[in-house]
Amino acid sequence: MKTLRCAHLIPALMLLTLGACTPSYLHKPALRFADLPYAGPSGQAWPVKAFTVPAGQFGLRQDATLRYVELNPQGAQTLVFMHGLGSYLKFWRGQLDAYAAQGYRVIAADMLGYGKSDKPAGFPYTMEAMGDVLRLLLAELKVEHPVLIGHSMGGQTALSLAIRYPEWPRAIVLAAPAGFEPFGPREQQWFRDVMTVNLIRGADEEAIWGSVRKANFNRWRDDLLWLIEERVRLAKTPEFPEYAYAQVKSIHGLAANDFVRTNLGAIKAPTIIIHGDMDRLIPNPFLHGGTTREVMQAGHQGIAGSALVTLAGCGHSVQLDCPAEFNAALDGFLARVQGKTPPPTAEPQAAPLGLSLALQGGVGEPGDGDDLWWGWTLGAEAGWQFTPWASLRARFTAQRINRELLRGEDAEGETVVGGGGQGWLLAGDLVPTLHHALTDRLELAAGPMLGVYSSSNTRTLQGVKTEETGFGLHLGASAQALWRVNSTLWLGPLITLGQLMPLDACVKVDGAETCDDKADAQGLWTVRLTAEWRF
Repeated sequence: MKTLRCAHLIPALMLLTLGACTPSYLHKPALRFADLPYAGPSGQAWPVKAFTVPAGQFGLRQDATLRYVELNPQGAQTLVFMHGLGSYLKFWRGQLDAYAAQGYRVIAADMLGYGKSDKPAGFPYTMEAMGDVLRLLLAELKVEHPVLIGHSMGGQTALSLAIRYPEWPRAIVLAAPAGFEPFGPREQQWFRDVMTVNLIRGADEEAIWGSVRKANFNRWRDDLLWLIEERVRLAKTPEFPEYAYAQVKSIHGLAANDFVRTNLGAIKAPTIIIHGDMDRLIPNPFLHGGTTREVMQAGHQGIAGSALVTLAGCGHSVQLDCPAEFNAALDGFLARVQGKTPPPTAEPQAAPLGLSLALQGGVGEPGDGDDLWWGWTLGAEAGWQFTPWASLRARFTAQRINRELLRGEDAEGETVVGGGGQGWLLAGDLVPTLHHALTDRLELAAGPMLGVYSSSNTRTLQGVKTEETGFGLHLGASAQALWRVNSTLWLGPLITLGQLMPLDACVKVDGAETCDDKADAQGLWTVRLTAEWRF
């Protein structure tokens, strides 16, 4: 039975995004890397095989064992799956059985330093060394022209192989690949200074939840809880420092990617790049701005004839976060590589984008006729974005009104000029909104508003104090442009136009109050700057 730890004191935003209670696995015993359960979604265990990397190669002082899984060895075309940083071949559990069932020969390896493979300290842990170890394994298995499928670090490894051996791979599949993002000398030094063995060993369970769930996924679900449990329990094993060292050295190798970035033109194999638009790791959130699409577009432009597929609402571990959409994109690519017509597939459902929160500030004017009303506004809204193009929002606006009477009547009905006062206009609205992405960084949004308002104003005219109150319906429309700053933050102007439809309006002069339930409608407009966060 799982125990629960309730985070009562964390901020409300974290509660909304991660939930108030999360499973804890601290009470469970240590899990050795050799005992990791390797099985597909059906529960059928995969046969784990061993390959010896001989001493004397890659700086190895003694033989090292690479472990791998091979399914359907009789398949005519071989698919080779390469995992990412900090993971192991099980991260392809949504693909291995599925493609073996389609008739492919499927091979997935734990790179040296990861999973069930040995973790030798003398191994260089560069992408070139990892790729060459994989070539030794595939030569042993008599694989001649594989389709290389790499996620993140595995993607950069596949790129290195395709550059150095352009005639060898049949095709390249890059899932949210590393290798396209530039890192200068100072940034590479930052990785060496910050990413240490102690940092990885010192991560507590809360940090693991953040790095695994929040950083890698946008569609977290309970059948991924094994990722948290295995990571927490592996940290208790005596061999975990060896894994942490391998990961640190791999990070250094990933950052030194000039060879890959500057030689993309040497790739001859058909290539597809598949990534999610909610990737929170590419570009590096600590060092670079921009969007994942921009990074992937740069790689796409560098590889002649490549295809680029962006999956809506999917995170960095795209093959686990969105397995159906990923496999559909992979199916179509493999069919094209083999000269086949892909089978008809249903259109994938639009990905839920989840909660959005926004803060707004600007100026506006309500009122018609001889009164000049103007004032600053503050606003806040929360909404659920059902698809990339539709959302429903609840918006609250508080407007501080400065009112000046240009021409009017005093309490005795005499025409006067001048006078003024201040007050508030409060409005709450539901706003069904449609979104249209002009680019991956610029979005337009518009929709109608329907809600209620309440107003209160006090003005002084020739020494007579007048208090006005009212409430009624608020009708109108809003339009905005949003510029994507990073994976969660959007900025842009918001314009609203509307009508205040009074249901009741009262005026109190010297204690005497009169009310009118048929008061005239008044126009309303505001211009605001919006900062919107999407989760």
